[in-house]
Amino acid sequence: MAASGNDAKFFTRGKIQEFKSELQDAARGKDKKFQKRKTVLKKIVANITMGNDMSQMFPEVIQCLPIPVLEIKKMVYLFLVSYNRVRPDLIEHAIPHFQAVR
Repeated sequence: MAASGNDAKFFTRGKIQEFKSELQDAARGKDKKFQKRKTVLKKIVANITMGNDMSQMFPEVIQCLPIPVLEIKKMVYLFLVSYNRVRPDLIEHAIPHFQAVR
């Protein structure tokens, strides 16, 4: 991820609906280098770090798993690890996505 000084802008409380629409727009649009999705995932991980519940973002975050960018895969993994203990039911739904990525 980028230097910590540049990442401070991601640590603002965001609304789940805004994150969902940003990820969906990026998936439909011309986000060829995946920069938009990377930015939104950074905001989501920052919100998790601040203690905000982002579990409602599960379907949109899992859709980012097949993206061939290591930084994005790491953020998806952080998302899953964060909710593993609290919401194990979500993790069960992620297994087919991991198997498809191989």
